Amino acid sequence: MVEVEVEKERGFKTKRDIEDFGLAQFVNLCKQRVLEFSAVQTAQSIRMGYWMDWNDTEQLRYLKAEMAKNPCQIITVEGRAGPVAGTVEQIVGMLACHSLEVATSLSVMRTTTASGQPSRSATSTAGSTREPM
Repeated sequence: MVEVEVEKERGFKTKRDIEDFGLAQFVNLCKQRVLEFSAVQTAQSIRMGYWMDWNDTEQLRYLKAEMAKNPCQIITVEGRAGPVAGTVEQIVGMLACHSLEVATSLSVMRTTTASGQPSRSATSTAGSTREPM
């Protein structure tokens, strides 16, 4: 279970340790772990030749890093039907939605902090993640 592994990583012995650390921060760490291992599983499955439309592993790791910085910052990513904007947490929640299927590339168009200030702009294109069997 994700939360058990995060508890081990942080050295937590009791649920009180989590409360003292902060529940929101703990949940954020759990989400980061899920994103990291989603990227690992996706990469392994692609290497094994699974024929599917996968999320870009770079995108998953980028979202993990942004969750660590500030899950409330507003970002815009390129979706199938065009730009999709929301907080990092909202974008993570939309990964399986048709509107945000970005299987072959990550294109972060604009990233702003919660206060609305621009913080970075990045573009990364990975090769096709569709592999024949």
